[in-house]
Amino acid sequence: MFHIVLNSDENYIKYAAVLLYSIAKSSADACAKENNPIGGGGGNREKKIFHI
Repeated sequence: MFHIVLNSDENYIKYAAVLLYSIAKSSADACAKENNPIGGGGGNREKKIFHI
C-alpha cells in the first residue's frame, strides 16, 4: 500500500485530478490482470480507499 498526499491550489487541481485518475486506472488494470484465472493471477483483492 502506498500513501499519496497531494496539496494544490486552483491553478494545479486539474493536474492533481489527472494524477489521481491515472493511479486509479492503473491500479484497476493491474488488479484485473492479477485476478484473471487464465493469466495465472493471484487472489490479491486489496481494497482501494480514496480520501478527498
